[in-house]
Order: sequence, then C-alpha cells, then structure tokens
Amino acid sequence: MTHPVHIPADVDREDRIVANLTARQVLILALTAIVLYLAWAATRSLVPLLVFAVLAVPVAAGAGVLV
Repeated sequence: MTHPVHIPADVDREDRIVANLTARQVLILALTAIVLYLAWAATRSLVPLLVFAVLAVPVAAGAGVLV
C-alpha cells in the first residue's frame, strides 16, 4: 500500500541559507564586506577611521539595497 507524498509548490524557489537570504545575496554582502575591509586595511594609516566610515557607509548601503 503506497501513501501519497506531498510535493511543495515552490520547488523552483531558491534556498534561503542565512537570515532569509539566498546564497547569491549572502555572497554579494560578503564580498562587499571583504572589499571594504581590504580598503580600510590599505588606507588606515592615511585616512582616519571616521572619514573612511563616511565613505564606506554609502557603499555598504548600496550593497544592502542591491540585495
């Protein structure tokens, strides 16, 4: 005797892996964070942290809006 198996209707939907984000979205945010960190590490002796933060916030916000 076989029992019917329920198949979800949203099988084509991408998997959510972290904080209800897809792998692609997490990758975009992670790469943005890495680039910003490397930029800060390269310029920390030349640019004060507050100035760098003022420049980095729009970049991070742009990535957040993109995601």
